[in-house]
Amino acid sequence: MRDREFRTNWTLLRNRVSERWPQISSGNLTEINGHADRLYRAIVRQTGVTRGEAAQQLSSFLKTCEAGTPRIDHTAESHSTSAAR
Repeated sequence: MRDREFRTNWTLLRNRVSERWPQISSGNLTEINGHADRLYRAIVRQTGVTRGEAAQQLSSFLKTCEAGTPRIDHTAESHSTSAAR
């Protein structure tokens, strides 16, 4: 998942972040506001893991989110629009 997608989907992902890292407070989540770099720093600070572990956890989390984030298929949409004409 790219940074832009992460920010766009932050409202949906915030709860998943909270479930994955319960040590990160609601106030921290507000400050993170969809910025993966801020989440990375919060993981290091709040969980006590090394920077390498935090990077690995975040990477794994983002891949999981990417797999679970619905995508809009514009191709299918354009085909149905063309067929309706």
